[in-house]
Amino acid sequence: MYVPLTVSDGVVVRIGTFVDSSINLSHTAAAINYPVILFKDKTGNADTTTDTDPGSFFDTYKIGDNVQVCYKSAHPEKARLYSFFTYWLPIGNLGLLILACLVWIGISRIFSKKLND
Repeated sequence: MYVPLTVSDGVVVRIGTFVDSSINLSHTAAAINYPVILFKDKTGNADTTTDTDPGSFFDTYKIGDNVQVCYKSAHPEKARLYSFFTYWLPIGNLGLLILACLVWIGISRIFSKKLND
């Protein structure tokens, strides 16, 4: 079931650091930076979020950068950086997309066999 997300403007107020020793194979911890974002939810309340999703690690953010976040209206504390994939293909819907593609491939093979016979 698709749940529409709310999109809000925000600003990067701090850069956090995530340390994970499982990322680096040389047994030293790897530090990855992520943005801490201040935004107002649709009721006007100020909220902050930390986007530690892997996709946010690939972009470089600076304090003061204007960004957009998206979140379920009932849970602004779970906001994530807005992108095509976080808005249109949340992880739960990704499985449905893969399933739909497999069904489409199967149906197209059935019809192509019937046309070739």
